[in-house]
Amino acid sequence: AIALVYRQLNAENYQWWWFSFMVGGSCGVWMFLVAILWFPRLEAQMALTFALYFGYMVLISFGVFLVFGSLSFLASLWFVMKLYSTIEDDTSDSTSAFDSGQL
Repeated sequence: AIALVYRQLNAENYQWWWFSFMVGGSCGVWMFLVAILWFPRLEAQMALTFALYFGYMVLISFGVFLVFGSLSFLASLWFVMKLYSTIEDDTSDSTSAFDSGQL
């Protein structure tokens, strides 16, 4: 997620907040897709089995989505804060046109 946010910032796209959350949360989406592919191997016959399996997998996948999305966002936030803290502010040393009386 950090590498993708860095690439996005290099492209001068500064709307990285939701992007970083979705990159990390995509693990939950993949987990649910694997659960869909795995279900036919269970050879379940009853509708109750279908409802319980997919009900629990939706909850678990959504939980994984939230946890990994949050961790990805926090890691990206830390990275961006470190990145911008290394940039020096050049305007503090020079006087502006307003301060020098040119305006």
